[in-house]
Amino acid sequence: MSALTLKIIACIAMLLDHIGYTLKITYPYRIIGRIAFPIYAFLLTEGYHHTKDFKRYLKRLFLFALVSEIPFNLFSKGKLIDISSSKNIFFTLSLSLLLLYWLDESKKIYEDKPRLILLSTILVSLFCLTAELINVDYGFYGILTVLCFRYMKHCRRKNLATITGHTVVIFSYILLSQNNSWAFVQLYALFALVPILLYNGKKGHNPTNRTMNKIIQYAFYAYYPLHMLIIYLFTSL
Repeated sequence: MSALTLKIIACIAMLLDHIGYTLKITYPYRIIGRIAFPIYAFLLTEGYHHTKDFKRYLKRLFLFALVSEIPFNLFSKGKLIDISSSKNIFFTLSLSLLLLYWLDESKKIYEDKPRLILLSTILVSLFCLTAELINVDYGFYGILTVLCFRYMKHCRRKNLATITGHTVVIFSYILLSQNNSWAFVQLYALFALVPILLYNGKKGHNPTNRTMNKIIQYAFYAYYPLHMLIIYLFTSL
């Protein structure tokens, strides 16, 4: 299964999730939607691993975070600006990407494991705290999900490690979240591991056609704010 196929699956799942959110239908729309974020988190780690320009990648995510905020507010709260509400998923991905970078940079500072582990723990804690303080979508769970996929990538028993790691992250989220039925709906996010484990490492489109690659790339980025804006406009009629 290619990266392009994973993106299409995530987009469809996210659309169903947001339709379910708007119509207040948990089953089956929002349950299917649970697989969207883990797939995006996994693809972020792949993008980080293969990117030739980290700064451009980060700027692109942050730019779309800014562009998506108004559509996100309109969709989720019906307001242009709502400081109290959570920030859109691009802020979560931007924070996660920056954390991946600093964790790799920390390896250049300390070579001995005890200090490296200490610094890494501090960095992860700070970024998780930041995610909660600025109230990004998925909060600390989003950050930990990205980290899970990042470090499972290099594990020898990749499939088992990925399943175990992601399961631990999700159960941690449930135990630390509010005591309500919605927290347990997050368990359905585990089904995202099925397409992820079928990933073949290929893009799914012609890598030599740069123009088409850019169109596909930005189309998937633009899909996020556009689909929320369309849902908001449709429900406002």
